[in-house]
Amino acid sequence: MAQMLEAVKFDGSAPPPVRLAVPEDEDALFHLCTYMHGDVAMFPMSPRKVREELRVGILRQRSMIGVVDSPERKPVGMAWLCQCDGDWYTDAVSIGERFVFVHPEHRRGTTHAHDLLAWTRWISASLGYPLMI
Repeated sequence: MAQMLEAVKFDGSAPPPVRLAVPEDEDALFHLCTYMHGDVAMFPMSPRKVREELRVGILRQRSMIGVVDSPERKPVGMAWLCQCDGDWYTDAVSIGERFVFVHPEHRRGTTHAHDLLAWTRWISASLGYPLMI
């Protein structure tokens, strides 16, 4: 159970526009996180921590990141999922949605947000664990 997200193989049966993040995406994903933080954050941002957490997700160590690209193959949206090994009252395993975000310049006229949300549901169904939003 503890390694469930690491075991997911991206075999092409997920929604096609979504791919798994790779190490080369780190800077672009960091930029997306920084932009989103400016819009919705309640606490100060720690760039060090954001990069550390991104690397965990990119390497699929108890979290994973799905990415949608612009036509120029630049990440413009992301869905970040984490493995949850129970809550205060249970040992039941679930998948937690950290966030789904699409850069505002890439929202209109695209299905990026829909594709990312469909991808999160696909991961949940593939693994057989509920998705907690």
